[in-house]
Amino acid sequence: MIDKSHEREVLLGTVHYLPHEEVVKEDKATTKLRVVYDASAKSRNEPSLNDCLLPGPALTPPIFDILLRFRLHKVALIGDLEKAFLNIEVNPEERNLLRSLWIDDIYSLNPKIITLRSAQLVFGLVCSPFILNVTLRTHLANYEDIDPQFVSTVVRALYVDDFASGKDSVKDCFELYWKFKSRFREGGLICRSGHQIIKS
Repeated sequence: MIDKSHEREVLLGTVHYLPHEEVVKEDKATTKLRVVYDASAKSRNEPSLNDCLLPGPALTPPIFDILLRFRLHKVALIGDLEKAFLNIEVNPEERNLLRSLWIDDIYSLNPKIITLRSAQLVFGLVCSPFILNVTLRTHLANYEDIDPQFVSTVVRALYVDDFASGKDSVKDCFELYWKFKSRFREGGLICRSGHQIIKS
């Protein structure tokens, strides 16, 4: 079945097609199947899509630094932003670069091959981490004047779409959790999980 919010059917023209394959995880309670796109795939001597894209500067803090800061807190807080890349819409004029071939019914003996193009940012593009980072920081900038400490904490604790931070008390940690969840919800992003871990 096609998720119409993330893919749009294309009727005319050809620009660029992304190879893709499925990744099946039977142990997952919700998303057992995920489509993975290969934007680095090449055809003959032609460049890949990733060869033609600028990656942008690295804005993600080093994972080592995030983990070191994470270990300093007495009460730890972890979480992630649900489908973070898919919450970013691609400009309509650029969606023809994100075409893919699909079949309308995997159970049919004679399936119809259809052409789709992604309406949301695809994970696997060399520029995707930069675009996500800029999007999240732009949203966080809305709270810079009223709560600069929160903005600084989140920017230094986000690794792509994963969050690892904490506080020195359960009360302060819960306040950080509530702010993180509610403020990202205001930007259309859902915090999928948040757990307090009290260190001994």
